[in-house]
Parts: sequence; C-alpha cells; structure tokens
Amino acid sequence: MTLSDSCMDTFETAYARALQSGDKELVEVVRKYPTEYMAVCNKLLADGDEALALRHFEIALGASANPACRAIILNDIGRIHANAGYTRKSLGFFNKANQIHPNQPGILSNLGLTNRWAGKYKEAENYLKQALQFNPWEHNAALESAFLALIQGDYKRGFELYEARWRMPGGQLKKLECDKPEWDLTNGKNVFIYGEQGSGDIFLMLRYAKLIRALGVRQTWVVHKAMKPLVDLVADIDCVVSDGSPTPDFDCHFPAASLPRLFKTTLDAVPNGKLFDNITPHDFGEGFHVGIVWRGNKTQINDRIRSTQLKEWLHVLNVDGVKFHSLQVDGSDEGLLYPQLNQMPLPKDWLETAQRVAGLDLIISVDTSMVHLCGSMGKPVWCALHCRPYFVFPTVRDDCPWYSSVRLFKQKTEHEWKPVFDEIANELRKLNDKSTSNQNTV
Repeated sequence: MTLSDSCMDTFETAYARALQSGDKELVEVVRKYPTEYMAVCNKLLADGDEALALRHFEIALGASANPACRAIILNDIGRIHANAGYTRKSLGFFNKANQIHPNQPGILSNLGLTNRWAGKYKEAENYLKQALQFNPWEHNAALESAFLALIQGDYKRGFELYEARWRMPGGQLKKLECDKPEWDLTNGKNVFIYGEQGSGDIFLMLRYAKLIRALGVRQTWVVHKAMKPLVDLVADIDCVVSDGSPTPDFDCHFPAASLPRLFKTTLDAVPNGKLFDNITPHDFGEGFHVGIVWRGNKTQINDRIRSTQLKEWLHVLNVDGVKFHSLQVDGSDEGLLYPQLNQMPLPKDWLETAQRVAGLDLIISVDTSMVHLCGSMGKPVWCALHCRPYFVFPTVRDDCPWYSSVRLFKQKTEHEWKPVFDEIANELRKLNDKSTSNQNTV
C-alpha cells in the first residue's frame, strides 16, 4: 500500500510505514506532510542523529520544488557538514541556498561563519553586513561579527560586539537576574563575578582579579566546584564560592567573559595571565616527563574539531627517552591501550591536576581547559590547535598573547592531524636531547 492508498493516514502512521518501505515512500510523505516531516528532520538533528537527519534532509530536498523550502533544506544540510568539520562542503550548500533564495539573514550568517573558517575575512564581513542590514537583530550575524573582529586582533570592537551572546535563543547563556546593578567600575565596592561558560574561560578571565583589586573593590568569584580549591589560591580574590552554593552579600555583579570589554583590553595590552606560581609539584622522579591531553569535553560544540584519537599521537608517544603521563579526564580509558602512557587515578579537582602539571617538564594538549591552566601557571605547554581558533589565538599572531608559555602547532587542513603531530614529535625529540645533554653536563 502506498501513501495515496489511504486518505485516513496520519503523518505518524505514514512516516512509520515509509521508513520500512524506502526512500520513494518517504518522498510521498514529504509532499503530503512537509511541515511534519521537516519537524522530524530537525528533531533528529537536535538529538544528534546527524547521519539519519542528513538522509532525511536530502530526501526532502529531492521532493521539494519551492525555492524557499529548498533554501531552508540546503541551509540545514550545510549546517550538518559544518558541524562535522567540513567547511568547504558546507560553504557550497550555503552558497546554493543563497543563490536560489537570496537575502535570508540566517543563510547569510552561515556564509559569514564558513568564510571566516576558510580564512576569507573580507567575504565573511560582507555577508555578515548584509545579514544585519536585512535584520539588525540577527543574533548569529552579530556574534559572528564579534568573532571575526576578535580573531583579527580587533579586541576593542570584538569584545563590544561579543555582548550579542546574550541574545542567543534558548537561554544558552544567561545573565544574573537580581535587584543589584551590573558593575560599571564605579557603582559598587563589593562585586560578584560569575563565569557563564566553561573552566577554560574562567581561567582566562581570572587575570582581571588583579585589576579589580587595584580599584579597591572587594570581589567574590563563583566557579565550578572542582575549580574552587585552586582559585582559592588567587591572592587578589577575597572570596571564592562554588556554583550552586549560597553567595555572600554583594552590591553589584558582572559576567567574567565581559571583563575584557569593561577594562578595554587590546591585543597589545592583554593583562598578565600568570596566577599560580606557588603550586606544590607532584614528584614524578628522574627523567624527562611530559603530560598529554588528547580530547576535550564531548559536550562542547566544536569538540569533534579540536579533539583527537591517541593513534594520531603515535609518533609523539614513540619519542625515545620521554616518560609520558596522561592528564586526560574525559575518555581517559583510551590511554590503557598505549603502554608508553602512564595512567594515573583521575584527579579529584583542578588543584590536584595543577600539582601534577607543576611536576612535569612539558604538557602537550589539544585546545582544552588544560592549555589555560598551564598558561596561568606559566608552565610550558604545546597546543595542537585545530583549524577554527578563537580570540585567544588570533590569526594576526603566531604566538598566544594571553599566555606567554603556550606554543602553538597549528593544523593547516581540517581533520589532518598527522603534520601537526609529526612536527610536535620532531620538536620533542630535540627538546629531550637538549635536556639529556644538560643533565649529563651537570
């Protein structure tokens, strides 16, 4: 029985039967129930079933003749490829969508995003300007304009535009709601600083505690529970509380990631980020000891872009004379497959992690919170950096202006990590030879 055999079908029954019958039946479902079918596609995408969502979107594309509908579907297909790390492929779908149904702010925003990823900054800027002309409140275009300015080193403009993050739909980021005013450097003497994002962002912003202290303002910071024992060591902070815990009285508040805007940070005047130089080191014994982190938190939106598998590190792990230690938390079991790698019990908090870091000679990590921790300790860290860096690693610099101890090894092509780890292995071999030579001299 085909879809047309029953006028009494509901979408649910027709869709369930079509799934069993094949793509031809699904095409009929699209034509009879376009709205319901697209809702299923978007639900699959939201649930993370991208392969099935892609198949359904492609079927919908083949069944749709309306240019506006086809543009929406092309845009969604482009988003799937973009999220999977295929910039050129996604850019092609966004271009097609814009050609058949131009002047749509959402599509123009995605063209701005993918052109930025492709390093085509002029094209990205033009598309984002167009998106904002058609809809000045297009949040994605506003936020992308911020990222575009930041990665090119225009921190003043970029951090101003970055306030558009509060307009993201779904309440992804929320400002503190209370009857106290937001701090403006003059209207309070007891400020409550809260981090609305991840651990790395909090480490990055802690440097502003010294500037706040210089104003004679008492400051309370709220951080993730696992960070509190470490952040307690920052002398300039008066009080540290864990998120979810009762907070002491304050007369004003401020989001941590907006501190660069408040203090008018520029590329040439980033405050010193070294905070922790009094950590008791873990004793790893004699030898040249290197800690590694190969994955980030899988819930982070770009984790598939920044994270790696240990098999991609083999040239590094096979460098003679180096003692490797896993600093990995999420997905650490993968390390059990590699005898070159010493596995330690998972740390109970960031302070214990910092103690391990302090006892190592070098840390090598993908772009995760570990890079921020090492940078804030002044510890040498080599960052295997993916193709989509953000403002901490602006494209106008080869180094990291936020942390002097960070050395960048940049990926040149999406998903191609081999050249990165080959370079790291060669540099590690040189460093180890130099360390061994110095020890023999002594």
